[in-house]
Amino acid sequence: FGCHVLFRASRFLVIGSLCFVGYLLGLLICTRSGAYWLELFDQSIPLFSPLLCGLAECLAVSTTVGCHWMIQKIERVTGNRRFSSCLHHLWLWIIPFILSLLLLFELVNMIRSGFRDFPRWAGALGVAIAIAASAPILIMACVVPKQRHNFATHSTIELS
Repeated sequence: FGCHVLFRASRFLVIGSLCFVGYLLGLLICTRSGAYWLELFDQSIPLFSPLLCGLAECLAVSTTVGCHWMIQKIERVTGNRRFSSCLHHLWLWIIPFILSLLLLFELVNMIRSGFRDFPRWAGALGVAIAIAASAPILIMACVVPKQRHNFATHSTIELS
């Protein structure tokens, strides 16, 4: 399973376009304002990317694969059934709610205070950079579970 399934393009085209984008970003950092761009990347990507990716993965796994399937596998391994309802509510409601709140608070904090020494337009650009950095994971979290849904729900995978 590779990128060509998602993009319906040849491997050469996908790798070539990614290398070209990497070249352009490297060229941007090599200019006089390179330290400015590097600082903007360094401050924006760690703020939003883990929250966006964690939220997408949590929602993708809990809604497509299903909490019941994962809870059954955990019960087989541990032999403990006490926490099944707790895990179900955690994966389906509580964790996505907490991650959404953290993402919202981070956005509100960034809008109020800005990006330290950066102007407002740089803060908006930083959010766009963070979303662009998270985009491949977000896209794969939305597309792959739909393709793998039949496999996950209709097969029996034994844990060894």
